[in-house]
Amino acid sequence: MQNPRSIVCAACALLLAACTSGPAATGPAPGTGAPIAVVEPARTLTIAMRDEPSALPFRALTFGGGSPSAQGFLFHAGLALADERGVPQPQLAADLPQLNTDSWQLLPDGRMQTTYHLRPGLVWHDGTPLTAGDFVLGWHVYSTPGFGAEDRPLTFMDGVTAPDDQTVVIHWKQSFPDAGATLYERHGFAPLPQHILARPFAEQSSDSFAANPWWTTAFVGLGPYRLVHWEPGAYIEGAAFEGYVFGRPHIDRVKLVWISDANTAVTHLLSGTVDFATDDAIGFEQSLLLKREWGDQGGKLLLTPSQTQMMQAQFRPEYTLPALNDPRVRQAILTATDRQAVVEGVLNGEPAVADTLVSTQLEFYPALAQVLTTYPYDPAHAGELMRAAGLTKDATGFYADSSGAHFSPELWAVAAAPSDKIAAIVTDSWRRAGIDATQRLITPAQFQDRELNTTFRGYRLVAKQAQGDSAFTAFASSYIGTAANRWMGTNYGGYSNREFDRLTQLYQTSLDRAEHNQAGVAGMQLLSQEVPGFALYYSYRVSAEGAGLTGPRAGTQEAWNIHEWQWTR
Repeated sequence: MQNPRSIVCAACALLLAACTSGPAATGPAPGTGAPIAVVEPARTLTIAMRDEPSALPFRALTFGGGSPSAQGFLFHAGLALADERGVPQPQLAADLPQLNTDSWQLLPDGRMQTTYHLRPGLVWHDGTPLTAGDFVLGWHVYSTPGFGAEDRPLTFMDGVTAPDDQTVVIHWKQSFPDAGATLYERHGFAPLPQHILARPFAEQSSDSFAANPWWTTAFVGLGPYRLVHWEPGAYIEGAAFEGYVFGRPHIDRVKLVWISDANTAVTHLLSGTVDFATDDAIGFEQSLLLKREWGDQGGKLLLTPSQTQMMQAQFRPEYTLPALNDPRVRQAILTATDRQAVVEGVLNGEPAVADTLVSTQLEFYPALAQVLTTYPYDPAHAGELMRAAGLTKDATGFYADSSGAHFSPELWAVAAAPSDKIAAIVTDSWRRAGIDATQRLITPAQFQDRELNTTFRGYRLVAKQAQGDSAFTAFASSYIGTAANRWMGTNYGGYSNREFDRLTQLYQTSLDRAEHNQAGVAGMQLLSQEVPGFALYYSYRVSAEGAGLTGPRAGTQEAWNIHEWQWTR
């Protein structure tokens, strides 16, 4: 598949050119002497993102997961989507299935069946009618081994059928609490156009099909904007789609640009050459600068406490450090991590240090707080744990094993704010505690390379959603990426624990709310004892809305209602 991920300073010049064109000049109409009307060009909504997508659909064949991206909401659609509060809303479906009705049936053998009825009159961007068969094709493609269903709820599906052109029936292998709202951006299930992809899927090899231009530069979708042009390494342009399920967007044209440097993104927001910044284009540090520069005039910040900055430890035998297999060493590393210094040094002390990977807003958090094992910053106690694990300081002041080899973990992080600063502070606190740690900064493009991200020797810094099941999928065995599944797992470190796997399955599948919550408590309690990874702090999802734009809503998915956005001036 074409995968244009590149650094985008060149896009800045394109932005300036695109955003400064003025209205057509007035003058006499030929042969009449009468003035002609001034034609104001349609104003383009310019959206900055940190990284260029590898494909337009969410979770495309080799794209994997990640946080919801603006590009997904712009160009494609699914049966349902979540609003800024995370509440599912019907999109292509007229209504959502309801438990214990004909639309959501529990079968005697433990399987389930959910039924969706499509809204009438829906068409693809090229005018071809949408049918239930397009969802059937989507299931066949995504359920093909190696095509990406291995690390998401699609694995719970047993098949998709279409009794008629307007009815989609999803058959489930097991119970799944979210089956009543199969979200495109969260669950990865979306329709694929039969009239474009059915023949290539049937006739082409897997590699050829994955490289089909439909996934990138020839994309035809169902979202509020249709693809006009993709200039790899620079920008994507879209035009308002007349046939969008919620009506034609108010803003005629949209342009996505990639700005990998957060300070550069701030410059463009302040100058007006970018109208909206999302998807990690700016961080909390830059939001403080924007707040100061904008004051009461101009733009608006959208801050949502939605993620946990966390570490994943390496357990794969070919890459791990043997000492990391001892939980006392992992506990020592957490105890030697000055998380408050991270919060103070990177985020001005605003977000709180996190003692677990899940949000404090979750229903089961109060019960979890009673049983969590916590690790306050205490280098002396970290030393006790290291010595108990058989590591002692040598003449250099660093811990070494009985052979004299230093315990030298690497910390991998993205070479962009705030990850680079977090890595610097954490490795400094580790070294002061006697751990001979180093940091390795990788580019945003490298961070998207799923196979590369399984090869770290030590720890990997990553942000995970604080709600949902992200904390479970980061450590469950079924989410380990391998060559066989094209490295589609989110358990990059290869941690495996049978009891945690059992709790993960229960958390993901139980329809009983009490049982679901109990599994959540037990799973996070186990992680707090085993420490296969750990949380640093709760972070804000930061987006910025430039002057003259209205419509974005603070939340985990600000762009879900992009069809409602408008210019105020």
